[in-house]
Amino acid sequence: MFMCSSSATTRSSCRPKRLRNSRTSAICRWSIIITLLPCELHKLSKTLTFLNLSHNPLTCLSPNVCKMVNLQQLRLEDIGLSGLPDELRNLVLLQKLSLKKNYLSELPAQTLNALSNLQWLSLARNDLQNVNTLNLKNLKVLNLAETKLTLFPITLLSTCGSLKYIDISQNQISRMLPEHIATLSSANLSKVDFRRNVNISITNSLSLLEFVIL
Repeated sequence: MFMCSSSATTRSSCRPKRLRNSRTSAICRWSIIITLLPCELHKLSKTLTFLNLSHNPLTCLSPNVCKMVNLQQLRLEDIGLSGLPDELRNLVLLQKLSLKKNYLSELPAQTLNALSNLQWLSLARNDLQNVNTLNLKNLKVLNLAETKLTLFPITLLSTCGSLKYIDISQNQISRMLPEHIATLSSANLSKVDFRRNVNISITNSLSLLEFVIL
């Protein structure tokens, strides 16, 4: 693990403390808020497999992150993102991506769909109203909690055919169409979390599905 820690007043530099597995993973933790990536991370761009930049107001993703072509896990939670750079599609080995608690109002589908090895994706706590353009054949886990969805994204069951778990809790889904319930019942899902939706009308068919959490 590669860990950055700093008590200095500058926002643009830090001295890393090297721990085990320093060439494969990095968790960036500062005692101050940072807005720029430290230069030490750039030196590891060809070897890092895990990077966590969460809870720093970066507002945009550095092009240098998109050059870390061996990344398999990337956490970008609560960093003020309103969009994603097209260059993110270069991270073709990425398996796990968290974009939780940002300012995404439109799904960057073209960029995300290029990440063909993605298996775990969190878009929770963004302002998304439509995610039906997502097309990831290997995706198994999708977190859509606390977005702005008003309809269940039924299209994802075909475009993301490997899905096992969907968290769609705390949205504004008020009804489920009969054909959607039929599609759900025939899908290869292990769990769908419907909890805390607004005025959701639960039909007998939906409540009988063992994998549905209400």
